[in-house]
Amino acid sequence: MVESGDPDFQWALPENEWDPMTLNYTSGTTSSPKGVVHCHRGLFIITVNSLLDWAVPRQPVYLWTLPMFHANGWSY
Repeated sequence: MVESGDPDFQWALPENEWDPMTLNYTSGTTSSPKGVVHCHRGLFIITVNSLLDWAVPRQPVYLWTLPMFHANGWSY
């Protein structure tokens, strides 16, 4: 994939921080699964909070115990 990538690729930046970034689905524990839209701003805030709270060591290790599709597995 890296070898066939475009060296002139330009990222498409969001026009607004509230634009949707991902659509995840809840597990449906208490009712049917539902789609949850995460915006760029929300995910940025989760990332900054994790960096501040965790203080990210030099060689961080993070044990992910939830399925990758799980909507609530984005932060600890």
